[in-house]
Amino acid sequence: VSMPAGLVGGEIAVAAWPDTEAAPAIASCAGADQYLVAWHSSPNMNDLYARFVTGAGVVDGAPLLLADTTFPDEYPEIDCLRGGTDYLVAFQQRRLTKGGEAPTQDVIVIKGMRVNTLKHVTPEFMISTATADGHRPAVAGAPYGWFSVWERTREWTGYQDIYGRMA
Repeated sequence: VSMPAGLVGGEIAVAAWPDTEAAPAIASCAGADQYLVAWHSSPNMNDLYARFVTGAGVVDGAPLLLADTTFPDEYPEIDCLRGGTDYLVAFQQRRLTKGGEAPTQDVIVIKGMRVNTLKHVTPEFMISTATADGHRPAVAGAPYGWFSVWERTREWTGYQDIYGRMA
């Protein structure tokens, strides 16, 4: 593999709005000459966005609003089906719940959505269905599906384990 002797082109603004953009993730599909970049944004970090960048390093169209809920959607991770044209964006969603007389507490779930190279976004779906918190998803694409992993807090302890699921 031959690498260029330096950087190619200048910096580009993928997301540069008045609000805060954080936790970027990026992936590319072999079936398309492009990258997909995702991040969370807004004053309270509730929104999840993505934007395509061409293989030449040019921003391709407006950002896609992937998730816009009253719950914080955070820490996106992306990968593509190998040789394909479909991305999986996995992310954590922090929900506030109240059980009986218990005080309100955060419960964090892992969700996902598919985005294809034509910019079609599927509805979000649950990846982690457990009642224990899931944190910081990661995802890898294979020829026929994705495998997503995340940290899960073991209930009533301070320990964490790693769980996963095919998507």
